[in-house]
Amino acid sequence: MRSLATTLLGGHWAALPNLPKSLKWGRKGDHAKASSGEDSMAADRSLWMPSLGTLERHPKDGWRFADPVALPKTTQVAFRALIKAICPPPPAPGNAAMFAKIEEDVLRALRYMHPLFAASLLIAVHALDLSPLWNLKGLRRLRALDRDEAEDFLNEVAKRALGRQLVFAARMAILSQYFDSDEVQKAIGYEPTEFMQSRLNLRTRMMAGSEPAPKEHIGPYSEEAAS
Repeated sequence: MRSLATTLLGGHWAALPNLPKSLKWGRKGDHAKASSGEDSMAADRSLWMPSLGTLERHPKDGWRFADPVALPKTTQVAFRALIKAICPPPPAPGNAAMFAKIEEDVLRALRYMHPLFAASLLIAVHALDLSPLWNLKGLRRLRALDRDEAEDFLNEVAKRALGRQLVFAARMAILSQYFDSDEVQKAIGYEPTEFMQSRLNLRTRMMAGSEPAPKEHIGPYSEEAAS
């Protein structure tokens, strides 16, 4: 637990590495610096209008991602067991390489989250790993169960108030990366290129001063969603 505390409290939760200099005010920044940064952003349209020349999922655009959070060994083992239990079983896509990529992507995403949320997720990993003990279902941790048994147990844990929150947090973090993988999107026939292009076109028009049509809104503000 000491090594986990070191990871949570002593780790460097990296800021976005490619933020424009106008946003890097430092810990001692004041309103004057903030206003100056906002004015700079307003004047520099390139910050809001990057090159739209490609719709590749993984463009080689020079963007540097933060390094994944380094986990203590015991946390890593518990997290890998959760990944296998939460990702859908065959015939859905899934193999060791995919699970390793999901692990890396989630741990990289932690760098961009609020530290308290990131810490809460890692605590949830340990709580779920120990859930068979605190549910009085045996003396083995979740990591010691086989894949199907672990999945069934998580479904049972999710029926309780506290367990529901823990399982939801773990599923949200893991499945968001699972369904964003190339293998899964290919398997379900998801090809968002046309939609992405339409949103980029809308963004360009809005930056030029035009208003979006009602049908172009997404979410609760969409007239189509409300009808």
